[in-house]
Amino acid sequence: MPLPGSSGRSLSHQDFVYFDYFRRTTAPSTDSIIPSNFWSEVLLQLAHTEPAIWHATNALGALHRRWELESAGMEVDGLIHNATTHYGKALSLAKDLNSPAKILALSLPLIASANMLGFWDESHIHILSAFKILAQDSGRTPDAQRMASTLTRMDIQSLTFGDVRTPYPYAEAAALRSINQAMINTDASIKSYSQASSTIFALVRQVTINYEIFFDGSIDEATYNSMFRELLEKTEQLERQLAKFEAEDVRLGNESAAIVIRIYHCWLRTVFKCTLDGLESRFDRHLGFLQRLITLSYAVMKQQHAPTSLQLSLEPALVAPLFGTANRCRHPALRRHGLKLLKEMNRHEGMWRSDGAALIVEEIIAIEEKGERGGGAGYDDEMLAGCKNYCALHAVQDEALAVSWDAWSSEGYEPPTNYSWLEIRPIPEERRVKAVMAAWRFESREMDIEFKMSSPNPEQRYGSSNYVTIKV
Repeated sequence: MPLPGSSGRSLSHQDFVYFDYFRRTTAPSTDSIIPSNFWSEVLLQLAHTEPAIWHATNALGALHRRWELESAGMEVDGLIHNATTHYGKALSLAKDLNSPAKILALSLPLIASANMLGFWDESHIHILSAFKILAQDSGRTPDAQRMASTLTRMDIQSLTFGDVRTPYPYAEAAALRSINQAMINTDASIKSYSQASSTIFALVRQVTINYEIFFDGSIDEATYNSMFRELLEKTEQLERQLAKFEAEDVRLGNESAAIVIRIYHCWLRTVFKCTLDGLESRFDRHLGFLQRLITLSYAVMKQQHAPTSLQLSLEPALVAPLFGTANRCRHPALRRHGLKLLKEMNRHEGMWRSDGAALIVEEIIAIEEKGERGGGAGYDDEMLAGCKNYCALHAVQDEALAVSWDAWSSEGYEPPTNYSWLEIRPIPEERRVKAVMAAWRFESREMDIEFKMSSPNPEQRYGSSNYVTIKV
């Protein structure tokens, strides 16, 4: 059997250590929530014969080891250097790949490596290149479909993680209309949670892209509203397909993948209910959606056995939606229950880190609640410390999991909630953070952040700004 990616060249012992670490740790940890055979089967098989792909897996193994040692406070400069070297070799050897499928396979670990190295602009280039390859693959082979599912999930990381210096290329992504439409296949019967997750993530992706190109003036309001309604109809179709799929085996709904799909589905339904723009106070009326997102995140972590060591995934799972929920939820107790989980979960998902996300949420809370302390407004630390965390209760989690897919199409449906605004004074609109504009300094592990405040004036999108630097 040939040595992995060797092509007759001598390999160092450390190279095998990185490859083995990817094989034994990185791939399984990525597959632990949403099962996929790409990382642990397709990619590893190609790595044994394709030097470019072998170097890409080495880069990921070194980067995973780097995050683990860094979390323990150990020196990691050598690992960063080695990972960057393998990443560069993978890029230089890409020209030797003899098929679009292999180039597509290489693009996925390159995206993952770029995300973990802080090369956001290169990550965007790899993403767009991969989607272009998919758009040309009219045969849609099974391997290509699996890679398309993985690519769609990974693209959500870039869509939801913003760096002001390298914004996501929404216009270029929107131009790939044929592949965008092909990825949202809600007519087909659901055969697996991997397939369902691909469609859910594709819907989230398209909703986000449509809003951004509407906001920048590329499409008019009538076109945007038509697209919005079409995606809502496709979401309802998917709900019906998921109901049929899970009816075949009642145990399916308890798998981690099933819960994560419900998280992103609720995130999508929250967008349809609240839209992607407007007054920040619009979320106050929908505590059931926000509680569901946090409760389901607790349910997943319960199944992961509350790990104390670093949990790394190359694909998105919990951090981005939990951050978005704790950011938009202004109920003082509920948002702190989301923050508590962010601080405890110790997860890295691509460029998303739970510890960094928790620090940003803490800053947002400090900014927004600065004028609300005391006076019986519901924001006193002593009172909040005694609030029951309903999201962590097994009975509440079971209730959230029991919500049927059919319920969502009922007019005016709201998920159940244990929280209310009774005796709590809502934060004024002008003191709410509307946008978080971050610039990540990778080497020093610092983020320079501008918190753009909301404006109560519908003619004015933003109010004042607050600036802070956070050390992660």
